[in-house]
Amino acid sequence: MGNKLPGKLQLKMQTVGEQIKLARLRRNLSIAQIAERATASGVNRITC
Repeated sequence: MGNKLPGKLQLKMQTVGEQIKLARLRRNLSIAQIAERATASGVNRITC
């Protein structure tokens, strides 16, 4: 990822990522299961 985020935003994004990971581990879900659920629910990523 070549884009640099401002310092405060970088820290917040890191915190969010850690919280998502911990929630996934608490629920004993694999990354593959999360990805499958995301695509099944219609979550899309918009890129420019």
